Amino acid sequence: MTRSKLPRDPTVRQFISLWLRDVVGPGVRPTTAGGYRYICQNRILPEWGELRLRALRAVEVQAFLASELRRGQAPSTVRQTLRILRIALERARGFGFVKVNVAREVVTPRVPRPVIVPLAPGEVRALLRATRGDAVGRLVVLGLAGLRAGELRGLQWGDLDLRTRRLHVRRTAQWAGKGLDIVPPKTLASLRTIALPRFVVRELAKVSRRERRGFLFAGVKGTPLHGTVLQRWLNRAVMKARLRRNDVTVHLLRHTAAAMLLESAVHLRVVMNVLGHSRVSTTIEVYGHLRPELHAQAAATMDSWIYRQR
Repeated sequence: MTRSKLPRDPTVRQFISLWLRDVVGPGVRPTTAGGYRYICQNRILPEWGELRLRALRAVEVQAFLASELRRGQAPSTVRQTLRILRIALERARGFGFVKVNVAREVVTPRVPRPVIVPLAPGEVRALLRATRGDAVGRLVVLGLAGLRAGELRGLQWGDLDLRTRRLHVRRTAQWAGKGLDIVPPKTLASLRTIALPRFVVRELAKVSRRERRGFLFAGVKGTPLHGTVLQRWLNRAVMKARLRRNDVTVHLLRHTAAAMLLESAVHLRVVMNVLGHSRVSTTIEVYGHLRPELHAQAAATMDSWIYRQR
């Protein structure tokens, strides 16, 4: 269906089909497009697909979201449904199919932030001991250096300079539907150079120079391993380290990296650069809740400053 063949008064299904194909498809990453398509096909179209686009009302959208929450749908999914509907209707407004984006009149459901507890220092040491000298050891230390899961999968030996202790984040590997999608990082901030701690370099240096080629975490065909494979590695490592946790993921390792940096009083802008955030506000929003004991330290520091001024 082309723009010229779309009816003047399209249904929600007709417009969403065009939007997914001609706007979302060429404009975003395959993984993002897949997420949009899933929400449209499983949430938006079953509810409003046959309704005329101009007939959609904010009160109906609000009622649908409320009913989804009452049925036990995850608040994050409900929020994502509204976000995608807003994006689609904004394009419909731009194309002249509707005068008002009714989804912008809808109250966004509140999504509680999940509580993520970083690994404690003793847990980190146990995990490092349990994985020393093998591939999962490299996965653990690089996760603790602050890399995202996709950045780890896309990492090549050529991105590393062990002599100068530098790592260059140049690409990310994402699994999109039928295959692997290797692309540059999503933002310019994610395209970055990281100074590696010595514990990371020591682990990576155990790999012989002859083996340092291609992707760090590759299968028999030389392509990056799927994230589920890496997660199985971590699960086995957690058992070997005898950690009483079932939440150890690459994301948790990155979360722990942020905790280490913040607890060590590293400047927020440096933490932002290491993690690849575009703004300091993102770093504060995502990781500002870490280590409540730091608030007591802050209060003690203020006391020390005041009484030192006598």
